[in-house]
Amino acid sequence: MKINKKSWHYRWLKSSFPDFQGEKPKLPNNLCSYVQILVGWTLVLILISPLFLVITTITDWVEKFSNREKKDPIPREPRTLIGKWLKAKKEKVCPLLEWEEEAK
Repeated sequence: MKINKKSWHYRWLKSSFPDFQGEKPKLPNNLCSYVQILVGWTLVLILISPLFLVITTITDWVEKFSNREKKDPIPREPRTLIGKWLKAKKEKVCPLLEWEEEAK
């Protein structure tokens, strides 16, 4: 799985880990560890800002109910990071991550 270095979650995690004695912070190279760190930092943010939780929940519900009405006969590949993580957890296979630069 490829994750763009310009994505909000990559930039947020990269900036959240401070440099230690001049060394660059290292992020995990597999999806499961990456999402666990992402979720952990998000929970910290939720403790600080409950508004974030409300907005995320409402967005999730809207997406969930709008997808129920469509009922695609062909299962489609998840598009979001959390959707891909849930699929990987269900299949019990965590793909390795590849970092790509965003095309200008």
